[in-house]
Amino acid sequence: MLLSLFLACAKVPPLPVGDGSLPACWSSPNCVSTQADPADATHYVAAVPAPAGLDTARLEVVVVQLPGCEVTDRGEGWVRSACHTPSGLFTDDLDVVLLEGQVHARSSSRLGYGDLGVNRARVEALFAALR
Repeated sequence: MLLSLFLACAKVPPLPVGDGSLPACWSSPNCVSTQADPADATHYVAAVPAPAGLDTARLEVVVVQLPGCEVTDRGEGWVRSACHTPSGLFTDDLDVVLLEGQVHARSSSRLGYGDLGVNRARVEALFAALR
């Protein structure tokens, strides 16, 4: 019963919208986004230039190579994936959007308050794989 109540509090963000907007991070420090306010050092991470020829299909290939990530939804110019921790206890959501020649990303935990830097590391690993 307690586990059901705990899991019911899981936060799953809405999907990216057609204009390339990512959902805003909530106030807890377990979310990073390229579209957060650059003055917000807790949540902000800089977008990177999109490599030549990057499209949704190639983006999916890169995302599924990240540890524990599987694509759960996609649209023109964006990919959503669920990324599972090695223990299998936690799932994070990773949204990646191609917008105006840049790759934008948002990674957030569904549960808890902190994330020990896992979401920031995931976005940095994604961007490194795209370089």
